[in-house]
Amino acid sequence: MPWLNRHTGVILMDKPTGMTSHDMVYAVRRSLEQQEVGHTGTLDPLAAGLLVICVGRATKIAQFISSLDKTYVADVRLGLCSSTYDAEGVAAGAVPQETSTITSAQVERALARFVGTHMQQVPAHSAVKINGQHLYELARKGHDMELPEREVTISHIQLLDFKESIARFEVTCSKGTYIRTLAHQIGEHLGCGGYLAGLRRTKVGPFSIDNAVTIEQMNQAVANNDIDSILLPISRVLQFGAVCIQDEFRMQVGYGRTPAWNDISRVEGVFDAGDRVMIKSLTGEVLAVGIAGSSSHGFEDHTGQPVASYVRVLA
Repeated sequence: MPWLNRHTGVILMDKPTGMTSHDMVYAVRRSLEQQEVGHTGTLDPLAAGLLVICVGRATKIAQFISSLDKTYVADVRLGLCSSTYDAEGVAAGAVPQETSTITSAQVERALARFVGTHMQQVPAHSAVKINGQHLYELARKGHDMELPEREVTISHIQLLDFKESIARFEVTCSKGTYIRTLAHQIGEHLGCGGYLAGLRRTKVGPFSIDNAVTIEQMNQAVANNDIDSILLPISRVLQFGAVCIQDEFRMQVGYGRTPAWNDISRVEGVFDAGDRVMIKSLTGEVLAVGIAGSSSHGFEDHTGQPVASYVRVLA
């Protein structure tokens, strides 16, 4: 019997070290017996923590989650360099540099210099493609290449602990930031080298690891027929204002037709023209995400602007 797309929503998963993000997606597919499952931002196998999994029609809102800032707790091993910027690339027999003279204050100053927006070089051992080939494939073949750079923003960074050459810090950063590269840069700045020895993602936008479930907990919820206890509805995940349409217009959304003013029943929340809004049914089902043509307080006195233009139709 083929799997059915029975469920729709978002599951906050606590990924263990050693599993790939695809492994986690497969585990959810198997547990729910549902094919339409995807994640919203890869975690390396050596990293652990929060992985936001979209199920059913919620896979169509992944783009709105993947763009959110991420928060991590990272361990940097000072005194050793790595070709991959993590433990896998430390050369056999490498002799650590002396780090006993490095103080917590020095580490804090090194961290502080990375706050703000700057260009960050993509690590050679990454899945980014150049001319159709992954960088890690080119690196393993010994190819010299000019590594691309990305604009990233680090909005918060704080040293949590420093002992026995391990600096543990918390960082909140924009999409696309490589914490491995940051660890390497910190070691370079301190003059002793460094690599990422451990990483745990604790937040994705407003979502916290405190509310995440393990694979075992998810399986138990499924076994107890209690999947709704861990499945967040789309309306709660997006947290946009909303335009609620009349029941008669519901089918038209699926055909891509945008609502007229007489198709609107009410608005929810506060938003301005140009903001993202949900297009919802009267029962609360999210049918589409759009860009508002008017502010929420101007809906009763609109000036001929369209209600909303669609960004993503979910119906």
